[in-house]
Amino acid sequence: MARPRQRTSTLAGLVSTAAEELYNKLRFARGMRHAQFEAQEAALELKNRGLVRWDETSEVVKPLDEATALRLLLDDEHVRVADAHNRMLAGWDQLVSLLPESVGPQTDSDGLRVLTDAGQIADKAADLHSGPRRYLRVVENGESSSWLPGDRKHAGRTSAQYRIIHQAGQLQNAGHVGDFAPRSRTRITAKMVHVDDAVALVALDRAGTSAMLVEAPAPLALLAEWFDLLWASPSTVRHQSALEVDGLSPLHREVLSLMDRSDAAIAHQTGVSVSTVRRRVKDIYDLLGVHTRFAAGTAAAKRGWL
Repeated sequence: MARPRQRTSTLAGLVSTAAEELYNKLRFARGMRHAQFEAQEAALELKNRGLVRWDETSEVVKPLDEATALRLLLDDEHVRVADAHNRMLAGWDQLVSLLPESVGPQTDSDGLRVLTDAGQIADKAADLHSGPRRYLRVVENGESSSWLPGDRKHAGRTSAQYRIIHQAGQLQNAGHVGDFAPRSRTRITAKMVHVDDAVALVALDRAGTSAMLVEAPAPLALLAEWFDLLWASPSTVRHQSALEVDGLSPLHREVLSLMDRSDAAIAHQTGVSVSTVRRRVKDIYDLLGVHTRFAAGTAAAKRGWL
């Protein structure tokens, strides 16, 4: 089956949807009168990001060319991610410095527990993968024993969101988790498993021979923010998901065939949650470049998916 073509937009994910639409409107119209531009919802965002200019000759607002606009946004994104990364590292160093000297293996201190037994750490990492209900965030550098999920066969039918960032070159070991693909970075210095914003296991060295089990809300939020920024960073490479490579997963095909029914009816028929159905419907919309179920059915039929 040929791989479905996806819609692409230069600024997608780097500015708001409204700003992206206004930029594209300016680009295709080759400009806009100042008064008309100022009346647009996203005008201020485009001006503040430096993505438009005033053309004195024609007295209209014009967009920067795509290459220049993208370079400016990526530069801003790199600065933002680097600042957040540095804040996370500084906060983590401060957290470790505040731990009492008596804290050691099997000892709790305000939601923090240090583990030094390699077997226990590996078992804990595996345990954390067993039942995420909302989010599973994993950072894996490929050092020593892997903290990647071991059993992925049910991942595609859960409502939990799986996100994995791994060391570049370790993709063959990372695999796919359900319909979600891992992302990679050139260098990763950390290992982490972060589950449901409720508990995290963080390596205290590259190999993960010592680790901290974190259940305190403040450091959990800090670690989640750090991961999410890394995930969205332009330096984190996105790989094709099983959905994109194969066209549609079995669950997506099942949902697609039932899209004349309500989300609740589809959930009952397929045995998954309503939120999972809604995410699969959105996946189908994104792949087909449509916004309604009727359009999805028409586009899917043309591709031979129905």
